[in-house]
Amino acid sequence: MKLEDLYLLKDEEIDIDKYFEFYMDVRNNMKHPEWLGVIPKDEVINILNNGGKLWIYKNDDDIVASIMYIPTKNESLKKHNIDYDESIVGSCGPTMVNQKYIGNGLMKQMLNVLNDYALNNNLEYMETRIHPDNIYSINNFLKDGYELVDSYVSSDGPRNVYLKKY
Repeated sequence: MKLEDLYLLKDEEIDIDKYFEFYMDVRNNMKHPEWLGVIPKDEVINILNNGGKLWIYKNDDDIVASIMYIPTKNESLKKHNIDYDESIVGSCGPTMVNQKYIGNGLMKQMLNVLNDYALNNNLEYMETRIHPDNIYSINNFLKDGYELVDSYVSSDGPRNVYLKKY
């Protein structure tokens, strides 16, 4: 399955309520839902209103997959031992695939979309946080060039921090 065969919602077509239904459906159908932290709806709206970007791919009425770009803040970068300015580092937020479509290489394809976005927006680094037991996501990010740079425990549980240099 290819992302280009799916319908990419335009920014103005994104319905945050439907996105959150998808988000919770993905999380609730995971064997380990704690692997996917929850960003509150008002925070997602704030992210999107302040430089964030959300890609949502549909097939007919199904949301198939989504990925989010989140602008970073210097204080968060420093907290995770990333010694670069927020102007050159972005963050890969929730990356989700509908359970009916897992195994089609969609996460890798969405990482390529995020990479293109980063390069087109003069970012030099991308960071992400992954539960240390989520070997599936970890492997996808390692294959995409990310390296482990930090570990911490948040309200969502343990997380590893990965960084990619472009």
